[in-house]
Amino acid sequence: MVNTNKIVGQNVKKYIESKGIKHSWVMERTGIKKTAYYNFLKGEGNVEEYVAKINKLFRIKDPFFFYKADMEFKEKTFDRSRSDSFMNYVALSFHGTVDEELKKGMHLFSEFVELIDVLKSVTIRKIQGGSPLITKDNLEMILEHNKTHLPKIKKAMDRIYSLGDPLAHVKPLDFIKTYLYEHANVLQFPIQNADYGGLVYYYNGDYYVHINTAQPRIYENFMWAHEFYHFFFDREKLKNPDQNFIMIDHIYDEKERLPNLFASEFLINDFVLERSFQFLETAHTKQSLPEKIMRLISIFQIPYKALVVKLAQNELITIDEAKSALDYDYRNRIPHDIDKSFFEPSYTINISGFDELYEKAKGLMYEEDLQSIKKSYDKLYEQVLASVRDQRGTKG
Repeated sequence: MVNTNKIVGQNVKKYIESKGIKHSWVMERTGIKKTAYYNFLKGEGNVEEYVAKINKLFRIKDPFFFYKADMEFKEKTFDRSRSDSFMNYVALSFHGTVDEELKKGMHLFSEFVELIDVLKSVTIRKIQGGSPLITKDNLEMILEHNKTHLPKIKKAMDRIYSLGDPLAHVKPLDFIKTYLYEHANVLQFPIQNADYGGLVYYYNGDYYVHINTAQPRIYENFMWAHEFYHFFFDREKLKNPDQNFIMIDHIYDEKERLPNLFASEFLINDFVLERSFQFLETAHTKQSLPEKIMRLISIFQIPYKALVVKLAQNELITIDEAKSALDYDYRNRIPHDIDKSFFEPSYTINISGFDELYEKAKGLMYEEDLQSIKKSYDKLYEQVLASVRDQRGTKG
């Protein structure tokens, strides 16, 4: 006579070991006591109750998944499948170049997410950077598109201002960073891919934001606002596995045009822009329009073309003037009295929350498992550091 409970226990054991996960980790996550757990793997005890906990832990929807005889699991098949699935989301929604640097960066991102998720489970019981390609040919269409969607963005901004946080008015970029750090897991590290700016990702009940710090600071700033829009206004959409928001390089895609418009409107105060531009018009009469726009970068610290579009949108310059200024080679003509660091990457590395979670997890996990997580984290962190050293061409 077939012992069904024994088959279940054997299948669970093979499944867990195939994922490369320690049994102590599963016990911590499910709350099953050590003796009861190992009896369960032998087909003894409250098998139905424990298999339901295992299904919930690994998000297995089929209640009879482990009841099948002769099940085989290849080593770490499921971890690899999840990683492949994440990269599929990247490839589908990212219209830039999916090169080896992006693949390595996305792998690091997913690994950091996994480590943070493990610690949270025991401490809480329960692309192109900046604005997309803007040209003389599509400028007028972009302005029309912005005009159509501006009322929606103004309402979105009113929702943010209604939170009553003075930072939103006084220092909008600081507000965005503070809010994301308070409500999401923010990961900042560089990925040397010119098309990639950042993403918002929903995983296992938490939101993760990545900001690529290999892009110039003006683009990085714009991406903070871009990803904030997705996090704040698309929270429910993000739970859909098909909606992992990576910046789409499609100028008329509303899903990306809206956060780009939001970034410009939220980071550029209309009154400050008009006052600053009027001053530049009178104080720098001999300078060309592009040179004056360059000086606005030092005030707002956002991309050149975003400022050109905003000036035209607010009718401070004509469309013809905007077109003539659009292709100015500002990267090679930075005035000596402007901070050049705005145009350089920060290469910031910041994995928010890990150290705090690690401290909280002490005493709540087996020391062996906790040290294993710390070792994995240190290894990933060193990979990021090595990447930064390579990008900067330094050894320290």
